[in-house]
Amino acid sequence: MPSGRRQPDFELRNGGIFYGEGEWQSNYVKGFEQAIEFGDIPGCSGFFLLGYPDELRDSIKQKRLTTVDPKTLLSAKSYRGMFKVEGSHTNLFRGTIEEVAEWIKATIEKKARFEQPAEFINIMRDIVTELSNYLPESGKYPSLFEHIIALVPKGKGEIDSAKKAAAYLLLNQLVFYRILSEAHGYSPIDRTSLQEPSDLKLYFNKVEDYQAVFDFDVASLFPQKSFNFILDMIKIIEHIQPESFTRDLLGNAFHQLIPEEVRHPIAAYYTNPMAARLLARLAVYSSKTKWQTLPAALGHY
Repeated sequence: MPSGRRQPDFELRNGGIFYGEGEWQSNYVKGFEQAIEFGDIPGCSGFFLLGYPDELRDSIKQKRLTTVDPKTLLSAKSYRGMFKVEGSHTNLFRGTIEEVAEWIKATIEKKARFEQPAEFINIMRDIVTELSNYLPESGKYPSLFEHIIALVPKGKGEIDSAKKAAAYLLLNQLVFYRILSEAHGYSPIDRTSLQEPSDLKLYFNKVEDYQAVFDFDVASLFPQKSFNFILDMIKIIEHIQPESFTRDLLGNAFHQLIPEEVRHPIAAYYTNPMAARLLARLAVYSSKTKWQTLPAALGHY
C-alpha cells in the first residue's frame, strides 16, 4: 500500500480486487472521497463505500455485541452505499443489511444498474449541507441575493436559506456542466487547472447557451478554505456520472433536491417532462397552425 494512503476497511476478491471504505452517515461525503482514492491502488478492479446509520453507533455504545445478537442489532436500519466497478457505471444503494450482500454481488457481476434516484438526492443534499457551511454570513455574499431576490437576507433563518441556495446553485452548475462536457463536447473540468473557487468561471463562461444556469458567478462567493471541498465535489460528480441517468430522472431529482424555502426565492422550479413536451408542441403549432386545427394537432401527442 502506498505511503500516506488510508488503509481500506474492506477487501473483496471475486473476479478482481475491490477495496472498500466504511463510514458513518454523518461523515458520508468524506467517506465517498476516500473510497474514490482506493481506485488508484495498483491492481484495483473497483471501489465501494458502505455507510452506517448514526443511530447504530449509539446502539453499539448502549449494548455489548457479546450480549446482543449482532443480526438483531444490525437489522431494521437503513444503510447506504456506492460501488464503482472498472468499466461500469457507479451503482448507488440504500437498503437493509440483508440487501447489502445482494447489491454487492449484482454490482461485481455487472447484472444490474442501480440508479437509486432517492440516494442520488441524498448524496447531493449531503454535499450542499457541507458546502453551505463554508459561506460567510456577511460580505459580498448577501449582495448577490439582493440581486437575485431583490432583498438582502436578514436574520439567521433567511441567511441560512440563502447560503443553501448558493450551494445548490453551484452544485447545479457543476452537475450541469458535467452533463454538457459529456454530451456536447465542452472541455471536462481539469481539477489541476484550478487554484481557487472562482477559477470555475474559466469553464462556465465557455457555455454559450443556458444563461439561466450559469449567469450567476456563485463560485466566487466561496472562500479559499472551501476549495479542497469543491475539488472533492467535482470528483464525486465525475464518479456518479449524472449524464448516465435518464433526463426525466435527473430533472425530478433536482426538483426534490431543492427545498421549497430555497426554491421559491431563486425561482428554481422544475417542469414535468410531459408538460414541457406539451408546451413545446403547443408553441410550435401555435406558430404554424391555425388555432381551430389545434385539437387535431394535439391528437398526435
